Amino acid sequence: MAISLMDDRITYVSAPKCACSALKMYFFHVEHGRPWRPYRRLGRKVSIHRVYPSRPFTAGLTRAAAEHFRIAVVRDPVARLVSTFVNKVASGLLAANAFVRAALAALGASARPGFEEFVARLGLYRRVSPMIDQHARPMVDFLGSDAGWYDHIVDISDIDTIDAVVRARVTRGSLPARIHRKNESAAGDKPAVAPDLRARITGLYKADVDAFGHIYKPALQPASA
Repeated sequence: MAISLMDDRITYVSAPKCACSALKMYFFHVEHGRPWRPYRRLGRKVSIHRVYPSRPFTAGLTRAAAEHFRIAVVRDPVARLVSTFVNKVASGLLAANAFVRAALAALGASARPGFEEFVARLGLYRRVSPMIDQHARPMVDFLGSDAGWYDHIVDISDIDTIDAVVRARVTRGSLPARIHRKNESAAGDKPAVAPDLRARITGLYKADVDAFGHIYKPALQPASA
């Protein structure tokens, strides 16, 4: 879902693995005047992503946010997929799901693949694991394919500029001191991406390249977030 500040006429549209955790917490603070704090409901932890889930872009959003200042963040598709792999696969999260682990085994796939195998069988991993599907879907699925619809759309490395444009439009209450990046991974955790593998990933995400290639900054050694 998009986060719309109705009084301020600002809408932020999120895409997974594009600093959305940090930005959802930032906009929660802007909207509610206090920092986000996880809480428990019926014994289960409620994350910021349950409050503000990232959902597919719809025509309804273009109508609802037509008069708003619209914000989005994009990222080099290679860096974005590396981040998905590091945070969801190499971390052991994928293998921790017994149902997914069994389903992958039945299909002859590992729940702990190397990065090249993960890329080669990405379609299979997306079909079997909703978690992987959510984080590896193309950015255009969440943001639409018209970068020109946004008033402020930036590369992930430039998210601090969002704070400036929000402060220029919001005059009420308490605002966050800054945007705090989350889910940082150590450089040593990132797999190497050879040129042929980069080309393969870029081909998988051609729609993102066509829509946002003039905005995001190619990362030869992708950062993870």
